[in-house]
Amino acid sequence: MEFDLVVRNGTVVTASDIWESCDIGIKDGTIVAIGPRLPAAPGAEEIDAEGAFITPGGVDAHVHLSQFYEGTVGVDIDHSIVTNGVVPDPENFVGDTFTTGTRSAVAGGTTTVITFASQMKKDESIIAVIEDYHKLAKDQSFCDYAFHVIITNPTPQIVEDEFPRMVDEHGITSVKLYMTYKPLRLLDYQILDVMYSARKLGITTMVHAENADVIDWMTQHLEQKLMTHPYHHGTSRPPIVEAEATNRVICLAELMDTPILLVHISGGPAATHIRDAQTRLLPIYGETCPQYMFLLADSMRNGDFEGKVVFSHGEVVGEMEYGQYIQRQKSLLPGPRDVWLNEWRP
Repeated sequence: MEFDLVVRNGTVVTASDIWESCDIGIKDGTIVAIGPRLPAAPGAEEIDAEGAFITPGGVDAHVHLSQFYEGTVGVDIDHSIVTNGVVPDPENFVGDTFTTGTRSAVAGGTTTVITFASQMKKDESIIAVIEDYHKLAKDQSFCDYAFHVIITNPTPQIVEDEFPRMVDEHGITSVKLYMTYKPLRLLDYQILDVMYSARKLGITTMVHAENADVIDWMTQHLEQKLMTHPYHHGTSRPPIVEAEATNRVICLAELMDTPILLVHISGGPAATHIRDAQTRLLPIYGETCPQYMFLLADSMRNGDFEGKVVFSHGEVVGEMEYGQYIQRQKSLLPGPRDVWLNEWRP
């Protein structure tokens, strides 16, 4: 067999094995052989890995690139901006574009990212949204990419007519819903509408599960007491806020008999609900992130406002004994039906 490229003398890592002093043969951009001392035809390129680890490319299934959002305080934005492939106002888009984000991904060994095409509250079509996000990505990505679609306005036309087109024409097989954040939040009735369509199409529903009313109540009362330091971001959403919403949406998914993925789970109580559902063989999946395992709430007490860098969804664990901390890590560790990822959104 002839190869275009042979990578020699690498420590090759697969899902099941680690092979030292191993070669990789590549033909037309595809790995076609792995083994020791692979022959190279005249003219084939050869690279000496010098014993370095060679792993499969990583897949980060939850990133936010060139995503439009309501970023300006006090300004309500309820329709998507048609970009035609160019970000017109960086203030209302996430910090990383497809170019900067995927360049960073490749540098870290990630060769596929799944980002989001985000429908706004009064968008009457998701197809137009998807097409515009494709324009933002076209010729700008350093790695493979795909989309989830954020659904904020699940009209009958969208869930009945456009969901099938989303799958058939664009190959997108996952949607994301929010149970919190005013510009994004869906009511339980709307969540059921989306789940019903998702079940018929065999696609997965991703859910950001937090009780919006509790967060709003907590936030209002904290503000009244002038408790607005970054530390109180966590105070406004104790673990029960995530746990209640997680349990509720699991019940909705069980009613609809459809798979869901609970995203960026941050607390042990919510993880317990997911584990309990999985032991009953329900198609319930969980996703967590490194910050929920390794960052403590005390990081947000810094007087110089440095604590803002640890902000994320959900609660960040407070002071605890080391043994409790280790137990928390174990409760959040992904199992064989779960996802571990970055949730990159600068």
